[in-house]
Amino acid sequence: MKKILLLNILYVAGAMIFSSSTSAATQTCTIGTTNDASSIIQTCINSAQANDIVELPVGKYLVAHQIKIEKPLTLKTSGVDLTAPRCSNKINNCAELIAAPSFDGFPGILQIYQNDTTIDHLVINGNKEGRGGSSSTANCISGSNGWGFNMRAHVANFKFTNSINKNALCGTGLETSGSNNKILNNLFIANGNHNSYLLWADGLTVHDCVNCIFEQNDFVDNTDVDFILGGCQHCSIKNNTLRHTDIYANSTFAGLMIHAWPSTSGNYTGTVVSNNTIDCGAKKRCGFGLLLGAHAWYQTLSYGGSIHDNIVNNARVGLVIDDFYNAEIYNNRTTDSLIYNYTMGSASHDIDQSKDNLGTTYTRADWDGAIPNYSCSNDCGILRTNAVFLRQSIPAQMIAGQTYPITISMKNTGFIEWVKNYGFALLRDNNQPWGISKVYIDDNETVPYIDDASKDFSFSVTAPTIPGTYSLQWRMNQDGYGGFGESSPLTPVNVITQSLSSDITGDGKVDIFDYNILVSKFGNPYTIFDYNLLVANFGKKVFN
Repeated sequence: MKKILLLNILYVAGAMIFSSSTSAATQTCTIGTTNDASSIIQTCINSAQANDIVELPVGKYLVAHQIKIEKPLTLKTSGVDLTAPRCSNKINNCAELIAAPSFDGFPGILQIYQNDTTIDHLVINGNKEGRGGSSSTANCISGSNGWGFNMRAHVANFKFTNSINKNALCGTGLETSGSNNKILNNLFIANGNHNSYLLWADGLTVHDCVNCIFEQNDFVDNTDVDFILGGCQHCSIKNNTLRHTDIYANSTFAGLMIHAWPSTSGNYTGTVVSNNTIDCGAKKRCGFGLLLGAHAWYQTLSYGGSIHDNIVNNARVGLVIDDFYNAEIYNNRTTDSLIYNYTMGSASHDIDQSKDNLGTTYTRADWDGAIPNYSCSNDCGILRTNAVFLRQSIPAQMIAGQTYPITISMKNTGFIEWVKNYGFALLRDNNQPWGISKVYIDDNETVPYIDDASKDFSFSVTAPTIPGTYSLQWRMNQDGYGGFGESSPLTPVNVITQSLSSDITGDGKVDIFDYNILVSKFGNPYTIFDYNLLVANFGKKVFN
């Protein structure tokens, strides 16, 4: 029977208390005032036996040093079954490993050295936003992109499932090779920055793999190539989705790239690439949608496999074969490309289209050394941080000195996620005495910039002590950068004395609506004739 090793990491008043326990024993350690959890996580992994399960509780954990797995085991979030839905990118329901600003690990936050390792229901966060001035950034810019990786696993029987891999500094979210590996039902999002030279990153990088499965993964806004392979024999690459938002910094050179590096085989014999969907967005933020071959970068040839029934929308160039041979290619639907829907290079040959029912024709084009989307050509100035006001709930009338709940809702329309670690908060736009001026994103919350994500800031304000007309207005803010995006409307609030406390609804009147609230509070079947007495006797009490 497998043994489960549970690791607890608690942040307590500036200190972290760690405890690791098995069914046989519990070990507790206190680690001063540091906020680096990498050493305790590493100790827990090292103390596990082969084939154990090491579990991390739900939470966000900064790591300043690389975590290494050198024995076969499973690392996952505690209390989450392997069959549970994938980790959420909006609420913190998994353990999240976040690279500290000073992170110095090469190559990546998590390095897998041993076969038969499983990573399940974890979030691997490269924290590119928080590492801008680090030595790792300098190394990336100098061309050593391993300093920006999130993960590497050059092993066999490796599984990466139900997880999120995001915000790699450069290079890739996950680099892998080996045999019988399974990459299933993950989200690869926002790895790298397309608008910063050599700080771009793939979502998933596969060197050479045999009998590997890559299915049901989502790729969003990875900025070198979303999903790139250098060789994969007898592999299944199916039912993945790749998409891009409108912001140029989140563009990619290619969506799905099946090719050969000079150091890899380019052999896709027995591999099926099918039912993948690539949508580059209205601004056509992919250079190539589906690229078969390497000639835009390298003079290598790739061969083999069956590539069919894939969909490519809104690429600059849709389906490109440049150059490939001995492959079956059919029924790939490409629409709304900026330049060409289909092209084929002059060195491609033995392409079997006998099963094609679409009547696909290819424009002859060699892309040697020509990489579309290398520089921005449209709508380049979209803001790094931006917000749109959605709605609010603020009482029109308040009693002086009393506390009231309010809600302000903002939508993230920039190109980085809002989290507390990055200093994102709602900031009051004026200096009137409301008792609170800044409300941060919740500790365990992420507000993505995709899928119309928004944040309802629900909190309380204290009305000024002197009656009069005041106002409330709020705007998003990032510490160190200042305010951004739309402000909420400048909303007047009438602050009154205690004498009108029976105005429960805050509309300036004492009427049947206030009566209904009083009745609901007391739970008695009062009649309308009891209204005046009820308000007079109990209005203040209920309201307060």
